[in-house]
Amino acid sequence: MQVHIKKHVPLLLNSGIYFELDKTQPEHLVRRSGDEAAHIVNGRGKGWSLLLNETYRFYQVHWHAPSENRIDGREYALEAHYVHQLDIPSLVGSNERLGVIAVLYELSQQCNPQLDQFWDRVPMRPGDAPFDETVDMSSWLEPLLPGGYYSWSGSLTTPPCTEGVSWNLLRQRSFVCDRQLERLKASLAGMQEGVDVNNRVIQPLHGRSVRVSTSATATPPATAPGGPAGQPEPLTAVLGLMGVAATAFLIVVNCGAIKRQIMADDQKRREAKAGRTPASRGYQELA
Repeated sequence: MQVHIKKHVPLLLNSGIYFELDKTQPEHLVRRSGDEAAHIVNGRGKGWSLLLNETYRFYQVHWHAPSENRIDGREYALEAHYVHQLDIPSLVGSNERLGVIAVLYELSQQCNPQLDQFWDRVPMRPGDAPFDETVDMSSWLEPLLPGGYYSWSGSLTTPPCTEGVSWNLLRQRSFVCDRQLERLKASLAGMQEGVDVNNRVIQPLHGRSVRVSTSATATPPATAPGGPAGQPEPLTAVLGLMGVAATAFLIVVNCGAIKRQIMADDQKRREAKAGRTPASRGYQELA
C-alpha cells in the first residue's frame, strides 16, 4: 500500500451524515457526462493511493462514531474512511470500483493534532465552511502503514450501499480525545433528533474472505503507479470465532434497513440482465 494525498482543501463539509474534509466538485475531479469522461477543469488532482497493486484516485475523507468495523469484537471510538475510486476515467461520476482506506481511533486523554487542524471549524449543521489550506494526509497515514492492514470486498455503508468496494482497514490505530469526539456527537445529535451516532450495524461475513497483510510500505514506487506491490496472505474469516485475531473480524458489508430492499431488487434486475447470480460474484446475497 502506498499513499500520496497532499492537497489544497478549499472546504470543510458537514454532509448531514458525517464530518467530511473537502467535497467532490468539478474543479477537483474529472466529471462524467453520460458515458464519456470529461476533462479536469483546472488540472488539479486530489491525490492517489496504491491499493492491492492498483492505482486509486482519492476523493474525500469522512468520519463515523463509533467505528463501523470491529477487531476481535472490539468497537472503537471513531473511524475515518479515505474514499477512492479506481483510476479509470470512464468510472468517474459513478459509485463503481470504489476503494476505502479505513483508520480506527482509540479514545485517549491526548487530543489528535491532525484533527485539530480543522475539526472545530467544521459546521455543526449541514453545510460547508471555507478552509483554503493545504493538508498532507499522507503524513497522517504513513506512520500507520508498517502495522499492515485487513482487506476484503464489501459495500458502502451509506445509501446507495454499492457493493464491490475494496476495503482496506489499517491494523495500527490512531487516537481521539473526548473533546473531539463529543463535538462530532453533538453535531449528530442536533441533526438526528438526539441520536449521536452515525455508524451502521455490524454484519456477519457470510463466507467472505478477509486478507491480512502484516506490513504495508509507504515507499514511493520506483516506476509509475501500478508497479509491483506486496500481496497480503489470504485468510478465511470465520463467523463466531471471537477470540481469534482476524478470523473474528466482523465487518459492515451492507446498509441496514434504509433502501435495502430497493437496492437488492435493483441489483437482482441488473444481474439478471447481465446473466449473473450471487454465486458468480463469489459471495452470498446479504439479507
